[in-house]
Amino acid sequence: MIRHIVFFKNEDAKKVEELQKMLLELEDKIDFILDLEVGIDFVRSPRSFDLALTVTLPSKEHLQLYANHPEHMPIVEWVKSNGFESKAVDYEL
Repeated sequence: MIRHIVFFKNEDAKKVEELQKMLLELEDKIDFILDLEVGIDFVRSPRSFDLALTVTLPSKEHLQLYANHPEHMPIVEWVKSNGFESKAVDYEL
């Protein structure tokens, strides 16, 4: 199994909440997602990111399918067009 974690940062709290909603909807739209969690940071320290996404997928091949999935791509474009900073890590369980 693969764990895909992405951290997002944006100063606009409404955009962060909108992103949370869009990401949570992916679990029902992409059938091979095994688990999906999205959380908004409450500490708000200078080193904190604003939102974390954790997705569990069956394999590395599914990670590639997820990255290019037609339900995922509009979110990627929205994140880019709304000035989010993001960092990711992917590892095998």
